[in-house]
Amino acid sequence: LQELCETMTDGSLCAMGGMTPYPVLSALGHFPEDFSVLGESSGTRESA
Repeated sequence: LQELCETMTDGSLCAMGGMTPYPVLSALGHFPEDFSVLGESSGTRESA
């Protein structure tokens, strides 16, 4: 997901396209456990 965001930022031809992945990158930075692969998480958080 991080690599896709970097590709979008680097490959965009306009400012809006280059800024599109920033919310996802922010979420990845602040909540990495929410993006872990099933089975790799610590198991401390349950989904609803």
